[in-house]
Amino acid sequence: MSALFKLSIPLIRSYVSESLFALGENLYQQQTVQWLVQRGDGIEGAVQVVDKNNYVYLQFHEGSLISTQCTCHEGERGCEHIVAVLLGCLMGNPVIESKATLDSLLAHLHKTQLQAIILALLKRQPQLTQLVEHLLASQVTVNLPEYLQIDVELTRRHIREALNYGFDCDLFRNFLGQITTFLQSGEVSNALTLLELVTEEALLTWEGYQTRYDYKDEGTVTEFFVELDQLWATAILSMQLSVEQVEYWRHCLTQWEAELIDSPFQFSTAIYALEYGWHYPPLGAILQGNDRVLLWETLPNEVRKQLLEVYAQLLLKQRRYPEYLRLMRTQRSFWVYLGLRVRLNLNLRLGF
Repeated sequence: MSALFKLSIPLIRSYVSESLFALGENLYQQQTVQWLVQRGDGIEGAVQVVDKNNYVYLQFHEGSLISTQCTCHEGERGCEHIVAVLLGCLMGNPVIESKATLDSLLAHLHKTQLQAIILALLKRQPQLTQLVEHLLASQVTVNLPEYLQIDVELTRRHIREALNYGFDCDLFRNFLGQITTFLQSGEVSNALTLLELVTEEALLTWEGYQTRYDYKDEGTVTEFFVELDQLWATAILSMQLSVEQVEYWRHCLTQWEAELIDSPFQFSTAIYALEYGWHYPPLGAILQGNDRVLLWETLPNEVRKQLLEVYAQLLLKQRRYPEYLRLMRTQRSFWVYLGLRVRLNLNLRLGF
């Protein structure tokens, strides 16, 4: 087994439910894991089921698994393909091939060479064209100066026009992508401004759905408001808010939630993020290594999991791996999306 990671059967079992482990073990025994490749501190693998390949990516740090992904779109919360790849890593079958990271492979290429690679890729996978366009637009945004201000009225009109095509149309979802880009690039003020516009227009559109049409949500609108709630929580926890700002956003979120009183949508994650912040004493104690502290025990289970996800994502983004692992360990989370639970064997250098 590679020195990159530390795995065992009990540890793999702890990542997923017994039923998922059994499915993954069966896939591995059927030799469906086609190949395993190590790039830096990550492992890539392919699991073939019938005539379809599912691609798995595992990220390690200091020997511990910190995140998982699978193209079956269930991999962030654990799936049988991830289990099969983990078993392949543990058993060394197939043999793990070591390759250079893509960063190092692309570092010395000229612009024309990079363009040729991208065009060749899109010729083989034309469905990626829209993704490339979105990333290019996001890159332009990232490179803009930090003092960039949003043209509020123009942006509001564009959001309203996009919502004419529904909550799941690409035009509207591009605004969510732009919010994420602002957050990733540290432009939190712009993210908050755009979040406010998106929220206000989304509420107006939803009200129109309810009053003018006998609209039955099949999940699209619910998923949108859950995502919006988490974006709000991420933005709130991404900057140091003044007392006045905290009060302003609490008033807005509470008012918006009141407007949704007859709907299943809420802004609970964002509101609790405002209440607790990073200076919440039990959270600070846990991040320092006190695993006997209770955290958010009075919150509804779903809100608690969503709040935990936001804190964990930000810790990962900030490369605060030891604190991230402590948070995951003490919460005894069955939330396998980040690949850790209480039985995780932590490296002593992390201070446990």
